[in-house]
Amino acid sequence: MKLLAHWLPNQPWFRKSGPTNLGRVGSFRFDDPDGEVGIETLILKSESAVFQVPLTYRSCPLEDADPCLIGTLEHSFLGKR
Repeated sequence: MKLLAHWLPNQPWFRKSGPTNLGRVGSFRFDDPDGEVGIETLILKSESAVFQVPLTYRSCPLEDADPCLIGTLEHSFLGKR
């Protein structure tokens, strides 16, 4: 959630000024049986707006996708993502 709190306000479609108090409304995810890519969609609320944020977790960076990178995390089971 910390990575999204920094990333979300910098998106051109995010219309909010001031602090962002993000809260999770819900989520769903799909798992790759090989553990290479995970897809998770977060439903987040900030003040009166709700955002659907699709994310992927990958074992290696997606080529030519640096502008879309939100951040890197250490997963307890899958390692660096």
